[in-house]
Amino acid sequence: MMWQKLLRQRRYYLVLFVLLSIATVAFSFIVYAHYNRIQDQNRQSLFEYEAIRQSRVVLVDLLDMQTGVHAYLISGDEATLTSYRTARDMLERDLSAYRTLVLRHDPQAARDIYLWLDNIRSLRKTFDDQVENRRLGRGAALTREAFERQVRDMAHVRRALEATNVRRLVEVRLQTAEVVKARSDFVFTLVIGSILLIGVMLLGTVTILNLEADFRNRLAEQEAVMQRYREVTEGINDGLFEVNFVSGDVYCSAAYKAMLGYAPDEVENRWEVLRDMIHPDDREAADADLR
Repeated sequence: MMWQKLLRQRRYYLVLFVLLSIATVAFSFIVYAHYNRIQDQNRQSLFEYEAIRQSRVVLVDLLDMQTGVHAYLISGDEATLTSYRTARDMLERDLSAYRTLVLRHDPQAARDIYLWLDNIRSLRKTFDDQVENRRLGRGAALTREAFERQVRDMAHVRRALEATNVRRLVEVRLQTAEVVKARSDFVFTLVIGSILLIGVMLLGTVTILNLEADFRNRLAEQEAVMQRYREVTEGINDGLFEVNFVSGDVYCSAAYKAMLGYAPDEVENRWEVLRDMIHPDDREAADADLR
């Protein structure tokens, strides 16, 4: 059969090695792609959570500023501005960190971020103006109208923030579901790939064992033929010899060695040994005849 003939060819070893190497490399690329996909989704989820955290830190800074401003406007005590100034400095730092984070990982959200930042800056300017007016004596206390306007502005900023955070939380949930599915696919790929690799290796092992068994059978058959040939040649008392120029081995019958005056075990079955027995003047002619 054609398949059996293919198995007997020595080049099948190389073909099997190439196929196994290709299968291993392909499987490694598939596993690496799944791993990168899961890692990217994990990094995106971490970014969404960090963006939510930093946006809420910004909101806390605004609330601290508002509290400090109201305390100063009501009491007129300069000491109450300490918490206001601290919150204002923290707001500058946290706004910069939040903007850098979002623009680096989510450039598509740049428009929403800048609108939200404009609202925050507007509210911060209102706080600064109220503090400055109070210090210059242009406003004795916080009026009801100004207070309600601040409440509306703060509510607007908070709604914008919560809308952004809700969108990010929805994306995190979707990404979590994708990660779970990707991990299931990853495990499935590992199992199926391992089974296929084991199958290929098992097939290769069986094939190699078959080739080795076939080789040993052929070697045994050849040895049996050679043994029968020796028995025949030794039985007819003719001097026979055979030279294998590839391996350098020589077969000499016992009768041939006896003709040369040697016992069967006195002469090594090597062509170089027999050639040294030839007279130096006749060696070139003998080599020519053997060729």
